[in-house]
Amino acid sequence: MQISSNAITPKDSRYNDWNDRGVNQLFKGRPDYIIPVNIIDELKEALQNSVQQNQYVVVRGGGHCLEGFVSNSDVQ
Repeated sequence: MQISSNAITPKDSRYNDWNDRGVNQLFKGRPDYIIPVNIIDELKEALQNSVQQNQYVVVRGGGHCLEGFVSNSDVQ
């Protein structure tokens, strides 16, 4: 599986800091990786890679996800 070079995996020391962001700490997901993006081209690359690998994509901005995708245990 090819992921972005700036992906944060559970083995990365930054993972918990990035994954613990958000308002509702009762429900937290454990994604296979987190890809922080700052510009449109980074977002485009992350989305294209995910679609090509048939992965479920969840976008979280501002530390929350009203749909509950980031807290769903079925979401990798």
